[in-house]
Amino acid sequence: MERNVLAMLIRLGFDIQFEIPDAVPMIALFHVHSTRRADLREPDEPRITPAVSITEYEDSFGNVCTRFVAPAGKLQIYHSTLIEDSGKPDLVNLQARQIPVENLPPEVLRHLLASRYCEVDRPVGTLPECFSVTRS
Repeated sequence: MERNVLAMLIRLGFDIQFEIPDAVPMIALFHVHSTRRADLREPDEPRITPAVSITEYEDSFGNVCTRFVAPAGKLQIYHSTLIEDSGKPDLVNLQARQIPVENLPPEVLRHLLASRYCEVDRPVGTLPECFSVTRS
């Protein structure tokens, strides 16, 4: 990103705490996306307490995934970093249109599948509220 006097610094982070009854394998996506690494002004290093052995890999979407086994008991994942951003709005394709699901090509359908790792059925009641203003 070219330096710009109008650039802004954004502090981002989280403090997530769990009470875990039994050890459980986890894959977490809590790093800045790979396309924005050059914009970081502080390290992108989340902390896990208690300390656990981790491995990281990049998925097919450029997300940095952190894999670890969370021990039974209290687990805290904390992160804070600083990123520079131009402040300019994202580009918008004004010719983009919404395509009915039945007309989507097969290669995009995998992006619509539910995850077995999260309870995707819970927000179903709110979906009409969220998407009632979209146009075809």
